Amino acid sequence: MSGLIVAGVQGWRWWESHKPRVIAYNPLRQVVVKVSQEPGSISPGAVDKDLLPSSWIISFSGAPVAPLEKIGKDASDAVTLDPAIPGKWTWRDGSTLVFQPDNHWPPGTKLTARLNVAALAKDLQLDKKSITSTTPPLIANLNDISFYNSPKDPTVYQVVSELRLSHPVSLDVLQEKLRMEVVGGTPVFTAGSPLFTVTADPLSARRFFI
Repeated sequence: MSGLIVAGVQGWRWWESHKPRVIAYNPLRQVVVKVSQEPGSISPGAVDKDLLPSSWIISFSGAPVAPLEKIGKDASDAVTLDPAIPGKWTWRDGSTLVFQPDNHWPPGTKLTARLNVAALAKDLQLDKKSITSTTPPLIANLNDISFYNSPKDPTVYQVVSELRLSHPVSLDVLQEKLRMEVVGGTPVFTAGSPLFTVTADPLSARRFFI
């Protein structure tokens, strides 16, 4: 009798180790990562005197990637920005990441957003784990160059021009960076007097007069 019991136990153990098993698994959902809005120099359609930096928007197609509890909230755990720029990452919805910088984007700068897969929804297969964009270069245009002779003092001559910039720039920074030289180095200006002065348009952070 004991032999039958032992054989039965051994048979049960063999069956448990060899019986067909159903293995459940969740297929990985394929997700395409792309930039849906590049980081522009200014926000589209903004009034010139109230310019704001545009957002950098990254979208995901194929499956939602944001955890449900994160939608509409801070997303700083899901992505890092290189170089680091002050601002805030937010999940606009389950498939859209938005970065809003605190200040205007630096011109001509390559940006890399690196995704933290552990902070995203489960069972995803991203086609890339980082994505890049480059901010627009700073463009300056001199317009409406005119010659001026003071009616009060005939010895006063000036050349006046409008300077238009693609990015908002403070007057102090512009004065620090701006240089002007006379072609050939001819001393056409009074010794010791500045070659130029700059004034800002009070209604625009991108318009100046030299």
